[in-house]
Amino acid sequence: NHQFNFKSASDFIAGENEDDLHKLGYANQYIYNYYLKTGIVDSIKVDRQLTPIELRWKKINNKPFLLADEPNRIFIIDQFGYIETEILKPQGATKFLDIHSNQFLVFYDMNKELLYILNRSGKIIAKSTVDSENAFSISENQLYVITNDKLKIINL
Repeated sequence: NHQFNFKSASDFIAGENEDDLHKLGYANQYIYNYYLKTGIVDSIKVDRQLTPIELRWKKINNKPFLLADEPNRIFIIDQFGYIETEILKPQGATKFLDIHSNQFLVFYDMNKELLYILNRSGKIIAKSTVDSENAFSISENQLYVITNDKLKIINL
């Protein structure tokens, strides 16, 4: 029954257990966490001004990181508000899908139906046509994609 009012509030709930469930917001260089169980709000100051399209928390090596998706780049921000990584999106790949197993960032070009896999340094290590943005899976160091009813396996 708690109330909150965030600018740029996330449309999802982050967290893994009841005490950690929270909504995210961003305003004036601060990332706000609203904890649903207690109603407590805390904030994290980011060391650079952001203009995110989407904000989402992700555990990477069991540590919380904020993924700030901007129109042309992705920021990976640690729990203390410091930008750990800034990666430019591949040209045309405007949609950031996710980061997998701490090392692979996945982008999608909707116009060309291309999937791009980048390492944490921002280098493209694989790209492939896919039937849709959901027609792929990553397992350890292999990318599985479905194109034209065929399964293709790419070593990363």
